[in-house]
Amino acid sequence: EFNTLIDWLLKHPDSTGKPPVFQLNHPALGGPPNKQIGKKEYGRDDFGNDEGWLNHIGGVATLIELLNGEPPEKLEGLRSPQIMEEFFFRYLQLGFCVAPTCDQDNHRPNWGSATESRTGIIAPSLTTKDLLDAMRARHVYATEDKNLKIVFRVNGQLCGGIFPSPPGALSVDYLIADENEPDAEYTIDVFSGTVGGPLPRVIKSIAGKGNVAAGSIDGLRLDQDRQYLFFRITQAGEPPDRAWTAPVWVKVDASVR
Repeated sequence: EFNTLIDWLLKHPDSTGKPPVFQLNHPALGGPPNKQIGKKEYGRDDFGNDEGWLNHIGGVATLIELLNGEPPEKLEGLRSPQIMEEFFFRYLQLGFCVAPTCDQDNHRPNWGSATESRTGIIAPSLTTKDLLDAMRARHVYATEDKNLKIVFRVNGQLCGGIFPSPPGALSVDYLIADENEPDAEYTIDVFSGTVGGPLPRVIKSIAGKGNVAAGSIDGLRLDQDRQYLFFRITQAGEPPDRAWTAPVWVKVDASVR
């Protein structure tokens, strides 16, 4: 009963006195074969209608699992078997303000080493408070490469933020670094969408090479309420490694933080 769960969570702050970090786990596992969102997914049937569901679950959820699972073999450094990109897209389409993460869901004693996938957290320090605050603010990214560091800012704001009004033309700056593959080649795909519209789609792609400490992307805009955009970075290789940033949004519903 997710309505009861949300009421309980809001009355029980975490160790820093703030609302607990809330992540949507396994978003691909509740839907039928046509990849629609299941009627009972995260209590969708507990709030009367989808508006009530979004107001309550969307009001507390800041993270969503995009990469998950451990390989069937008891090995290390393999690929994440579950890639739930489309479900990340679908929750953005519905109006959830969530950032992508990765978990290994280990069922064997190889915690942390089963795959190369990681959740990157962009925080000023490694204190409990700063890490929790960063996850609440959606300052995270999901990556298939444990060494890949990415930081994207839109108009000076880290991905994960919400603009109170349409900013129009955007200034996008980024950092990409991989300590053990300093000469890697990259493709950056810019995704854009609008809450309630079609699934987000690629509106621009640029290529780059090597560690980039001060890259930029021109020609992007956010011109209306409920628009959002985010970035998928692909590192060339066999197979390629990908990373997904959190979106930035424009003036989404007041119930969604």
